[in-house]
Amino acid sequence: MPTSLHGRAPVNSRKQAISQHVAPQTVLVVDDDAEMRAVFSEYIRLQGFHVLEAKDGLEALLQVKRERPRAVILDLAMPRLGGIDALKRIVKFDPTIAVVVVTGETDTDLHRQASLLGVRAVLAKPVGLPDLLSALTGSNTPRPGAAPMTERDPNTAPVSAAREASQGRVLVVDDDLAMREMLNEFATLKGYTARSASSAPEDSARRRRSTPSPMTRSRRSRTSRTASVPS
Repeated sequence: MPTSLHGRAPVNSRKQAISQHVAPQTVLVVDDDAEMRAVFSEYIRLQGFHVLEAKDGLEALLQVKRERPRAVILDLAMPRLGGIDALKRIVKFDPTIAVVVVTGETDTDLHRQASLLGVRAVLAKPVGLPDLLSALTGSNTPRPGAAPMTERDPNTAPVSAAREASQGRVLVVDDDLAMREMLNEFATLKGYTARSASSAPEDSARRRRSTPSPMTRSRRSRTSRTASVPS
């Protein structure tokens, strides 16, 4: 680095160094499940990372070669190019990329293959979002620039019902317990008061008792699944 006559780095060089230091690192989220991908992506983005997405292994490889992410969150069971094959190519292309596998696969042989390829962690779905962050960074401490996550002080008086309602309440409706818990946790992290229901009748019963503002609902068929998450 060039220095001034007084032995100090020029102002522009110092500013550039500072800018590089605080620039968000890029994380690629790879999952063929659009809901899961959206939840992971938004959570990681809230921690101060720049997030890219891919819906299969082939698209993940294109993103890795084009964008050079510092870390990848990778599913194993995906179309076009599976997670293990994609992982082999990622490691060959750049072994310094940190990879965290998050999968619903119960095949221990696949888990072993991923571990032998040097992944940072193999996590089973449903995964706790703080556990995902810990595996990704090696720490539960949010990065600089992360959105503040406020927690209620247990020594303070409870928040009134009116104030709680003004902050927004979310009702998560999904017949999949794992997905329901993950969306519930995500809504809580976004600052909402979250409740959950497993079916439409239970949803209706809850709405008769209280009327939440936004509502996260997931409808599932044999071939598709859609959901909306409040921003």
